[in-house]
Amino acid sequence: MISLFVPTMNRAKFLIRLLRYYESVGFKGPICIGDSSDSGDVERAKEAIELFRGDLDIVYREYPGIDGVSCVQELLKLVKTPYAAFVADDDFMVPTALQRCVDFLDANPDYTAAHGVGALISVDSNAAYGPMKSAGYYRQPVAEEASSSQRLTNFLGNYSVIHFSVHRTETWRAMYKDATQMADWKRFGGELLQCCLSVIKGKVKEIDGLYLIRQVHDRHERFPLQYG
Repeated sequence: MISLFVPTMNRAKFLIRLLRYYESVGFKGPICIGDSSDSGDVERAKEAIELFRGDLDIVYREYPGIDGVSCVQELLKLVKTPYAAFVADDDFMVPTALQRCVDFLDANPDYTAAHGVGALISVDSNAAYGPMKSAGYYRQPVAEEASSSQRLTNFLGNYSVIHFSVHRTETWRAMYKDATQMADWKRFGGELLQCCLSVIKGKVKEIDGLYLIRQVHDRHERFPLQYG
């Protein structure tokens, strides 16, 4: 019912950690990876992916030199399931919470997106592995007003990123349809545009329970125009 799509660039260690996590928790949905890395990281990623293929359903594509927005557009062409979630290569999503979001959206067609509770962590030396230094709450949007205009007004007045919510795959495609034409507008073509379209199209729900763990580090950027 749900696929994960993962754009990545020059962070093979984080990508391999991500795949090891989904193997350990028994995630069975497709994981679509778009890799824009340099050749060294590509080779490391490909070697690791071969080790996971028996346990994970991985769709891997190389997109050398492509930007993050275009990478997502290409990845969405590979998604065959009715629901999808964007995953940064340095973050984790809880499979049982993903399924609860799918079940909720399946039963509530007036909702565009759903997510659970998010957390932020930091690791010593900003590495993929090491002692955890801190943990805290990561706020994600909730938009349950009756009209599109009310949802958009309230959302922009208390902004947070919607990219980590489960959406129907067709909604994702609509959100990114014209994004490359505005990618040069800082943060607009790959983040704000999609967030606004999501809340305009329908309501956004937060379910109970841990859903997302995001790692904060020196190379951490919001997704759209830079990876991570």
